[in-house]
Amino acid sequence: MAAAIAKQRGGSDDAVLEDATAALCAVLTNAVEVHDNEGRALGVAVFEPAFSWINHSCSPNACYRFIICSPSPYEEAKLRIAPFARNSQQPQIDSGVCGSSSEFAKEEELSYGPRLTVRSIKRIEKGEEVTVAYTDLLQPKAMRQLDLWSKYCFICCCKRCSALPVTYVDRALQEISVYCRDSSCSCSNYEFFRDMADRRLTEFFDNIISEYLSDGDPESCCEKLEKILMQGLNEQLEGIEGKSNCKFMLHPLHHLSLNAYTTLASAYKVLLIISSFLNPR
Repeated sequence: MAAAIAKQRGGSDDAVLEDATAALCAVLTNAVEVHDNEGRALGVAVFEPAFSWINHSCSPNACYRFIICSPSPYEEAKLRIAPFARNSQQPQIDSGVCGSSSEFAKEEELSYGPRLTVRSIKRIEKGEEVTVAYTDLLQPKAMRQLDLWSKYCFICCCKRCSALPVTYVDRALQEISVYCRDSSCSCSNYEFFRDMADRRLTEFFDNIISEYLSDGDPESCCEKLEKILMQGLNEQLEGIEGKSNCKFMLHPLHHLSLNAYTTLASAYKVLLIISSFLNPR
């Protein structure tokens, strides 16, 4: 990057390094991952301020998506990210929905490539700030905060993150019921067991999904996930007051449960394809 800037502008090494650092920081803090119509990642792109300056909220009032236009038969069949043209019209914001009159690449000049659309997902009052989500909203608060800090170096203080008591959704996303079969298990151990249960369950789910991706056995994956979702996980844990036999049940809206549903949907689909192939009508 520094070499490209030096070739274009010339100047001292320090000035070039400073420009390269500023450009890299702009990309890291303003870039968005571009996906095609099937959700596959194509790369990252930095769009004009009308979009790049939209702030994050864990309870956003807008969302965005990409529209990928297919190339004509006479053009190279390759998806490309078109740079913003300097001579295009200035971006406009109207009624809470932002966009550019150039649509980031004039359709008559470029017949394919990603176009970005921002739409409201709830009523936006006049003068109200438009916000989108920078992270997965189906994560507990701690995980969202960690992700935002590691990627964008800020701590979210939106209405959802600042709510006291914690919102129902955030409580459900991390709720684990702990059932101790031993009378020696006291309430003082509950928090300890719940934290340990979260680690064990996370590890358990990760192992099941990893096995499914590596071995390609959808039936085994479905059996294991269904069992833990319906019957919970039985563990013998070493607690503060000795060993305790515990059973952990996930809330249906726990973030691990939601990830499991996605994996189950994929595995069910594979099983259906296999069944249709083996038993054609």
